Amino acid sequence: MAVIDLESLLKQYGLEAVGPIEKLSADSVNETFHVSTNEGEFTVRLYQPGRERNEILYDHSVLRYLAERNFPVPSIVQSKQGETVVSFNQSFAAAFNYLPGKTLARAEIHENNVQSVGETLAWFHGILDDFESEFSKPSHDVEGVRKLLQQHTQELLAMQYPDVGALVEELGQAL
Repeated sequence: MAVIDLESLLKQYGLEAVGPIEKLSADSVNETFHVSTNEGEFTVRLYQPGRERNEILYDHSVLRYLAERNFPVPSIVQSKQGETVVSFNQSFAAAFNYLPGKTLARAEIHENNVQSVGETLAWFHGILDDFESEFSKPSHDVEGVRKLLQQHTQELLAMQYPDVGALVEELGQAL
């Protein structure tokens, strides 16, 4: 995404930045920022254009379901209009209470923390076994993968991995 005016987004939540805005990630799906505001620490997520509001609301329903069962997840912040998903820059955005954490470097990954991650994932999946939502789950069928490929072809080609162009073309033809 280009230069982003997060101040106007924060206003939708009645928030004002009081410190630097730190970009946490920019993966192929979302951009995420840590923001210190007049009301505390928050995470702001900017969804890539093309994401459907219903898919984001599905994600939010997963978070609420997990939170209700005491799984540690960030709480979703409502905008001044009471919405958890707001329109922003021809797409959508959401705000969450900030949960501090740390990305482990490869040298910091050991059997104990790998086991802990595995146990946490088992707990996560066990909780979600009975999960149902009124919102549409993001589609990962052939049509969903085709849509993702169309949205992200230029990003993939820009990565300049060996044979990425041939791989993208082959995948496009297979879909």
